Amino acid sequence: NFTDNKAYENGEEPAPSETKSDAMLEGIAVNCIFINNEYRETEAYSSASLVTSDYTSTYDSGETLEIKLVTPDNHPLDGIQAKITVYQGSEKIGTYYAPTGEGWEVSLSPGDYIAFIYIEELPEVVGVAAELKITKASTEISTYDASFEFNASRQFVSVILRDGNGKTIKFAPVTIQIDDKNSTTITDQNGEIRVSARNLGIGPHTLTVRFDENENYTGSTNSSIMTVIPSRT
Repeated sequence: NFTDNKAYENGEEPAPSETKSDAMLEGIAVNCIFINNEYRETEAYSSASLVTSDYTSTYDSGETLEIKLVTPDNHPLDGIQAKITVYQGSEKIGTYYAPTGEGWEVSLSPGDYIAFIYIEELPEVVGVAAELKITKASTEISTYDASFEFNASRQFVSVILRDGNGKTIKFAPVTIQIDDKNSTTITDQNGEIRVSARNLGIGPHTLTVRFDENENYTGSTNSSIMTVIPSRT
């Protein structure tokens, strides 16, 4: 746990300027907080506690870091903006914001981090810290065996690159090998590549698709058979 705000010491309350936010509008009391489009007195929130937990997931998983604010009797106080400052070692990565109760969707590259969380508008609430561990996402390539008539108008296999959560990976370099010939192409915005069989001779051909490991994803490979058969006409 941590706090960058002055806490009560020796039973003495700090001066109001150290614990209360300034009024935002004329006529609003200085001991208030703006929550969900309305002002509320901070006294009801001053004894609340921030709650979080360490986070482990894979890159771009869409999962969230738990951030809760609860009263002493465990009643949730949702919708209050929390400030999240993330460090990797001694390097500050960035500052982010998320409402209590909803959590923060972590969108960091693989690595180990520390997140410091606190409520700027409630300096009486002690901040908390969480360890974040993000690993590379696994990948999978989907392809399939297919047969085509020689010189038919539609001659391609649809190949799709996905991560371990089933999300397609767009604009990623992929190596295509048909028999002993290699080429490199890029997945489209849907994570798809269409591999043409138009220039292949009659007979079976082995299609191998490879995605190489990078800073965010592990590598993967898959193969299928593209068979060209004589035209019926």
